[in-house]
Amino acid sequence: MKKTLAMVLALVVVLMMATACNGGTGDGGGDVAPPADPPPAADTGTADSTPAEPSGGDDTPAAGGVKKVGLLVQHMTDEWAQGCYNMLVAEGPANGYEVILADSEWELSKESQNTDTFLSANLDMVLIQPADDVASVANIKQFVDNGVPVLAVGVKPQAPEGMIIGFVGWDTFDSGYKLAQDCADYIDANLDGKADIALLTYPLNDNCRQRLLGFQSGLSFRDIEANYIFDQNFDGSREKAMTIMENVLQTHPDVQVVWAAFDAGALGARAALQAANSDAKIWSCGGYGQEPYDLFAANDQWYVANYVVAPAFYVGGIFDAMDLYFGGQSQLGDFYVDFPIATAKNYKEVWGEE
Repeated sequence: MKKTLAMVLALVVVLMMATACNGGTGDGGGDVAPPADPPPAADTGTADSTPAEPSGGDDTPAAGGVKKVGLLVQHMTDEWAQGCYNMLVAEGPANGYEVILADSEWELSKESQNTDTFLSANLDMVLIQPADDVASVANIKQFVDNGVPVLAVGVKPQAPEGMIIGFVGWDTFDSGYKLAQDCADYIDANLDGKADIALLTYPLNDNCRQRLLGFQSGLSFRDIEANYIFDQNFDGSREKAMTIMENVLQTHPDVQVVWAAFDAGALGARAALQAANSDAKIWSCGGYGQEPYDLFAANDQWYVANYVVAPAFYVGGIFDAMDLYFGGQSQLGDFYVDFPIATAKNYKEVWGEE
């Protein structure tokens, strides 16, 4: 698999030498106005235009023999997380790594328990998808203080400079910005450049806060007249998102656009829109798995687009970053994996079937 991943990643992974942390932006509650005259992308550092090259070669195990790596993930509750992290474990031996998985189940306390377990496991490295981009820094510090290098994946912690060796993920502001371009095309073509928009947010997660900022900035950049009629945290719950959307439809039956931070919100909202036979369309800023695939295949009238990083791209970036570190590069900067918006027109290509 590594040879294939390396070939694919040559097209999509750019090594970023970060100059600043991607900090939080508040809790995102209340009615949020879009920033005025936003930039077309987040300020996340200075890009090196040269794609990152794996240090281990196409089929060579990591330098110095098999490395024992702890993988501490935020959750395993959806098909995307399961696909990514089970793949990382399964493909580890072929790439020179024994990967041990621990699930924090969305809880910082569980992450702390897993940290204690990993500290006694004689690990060569820890990969962490932080449960909390701020509070998880204390657990990261424990690893570093015990001589275990930490590579952040998926969610970038707000750690002091130099504490982590690097980050593999994607530009979450840019994912929202890209999704906004597809939404803006629809609004321009069908709604005369203006729309009533409901936002289903998840402000506890910095990735989701950045997605929202990117989406609002993208619409503002396109001069869309966006009327944000509703903004509520759905707590990551599909059921709560459905209830919220039912309430929105009671007060704003003519809502035209729904944005969700990820698919639990989008699919919950879709159920409410379908029941009400609403004309509103949904843009999800994080979606993957059989259900959205089937909706795209059926050209669903409500669920029209999502942003997702396919597991193979993400996992390949993680292996490449580990290879660089064990090959002698002590600080890696940020690996940003880029990916297009998925719609009914291109979903097979995005899912890697074409």
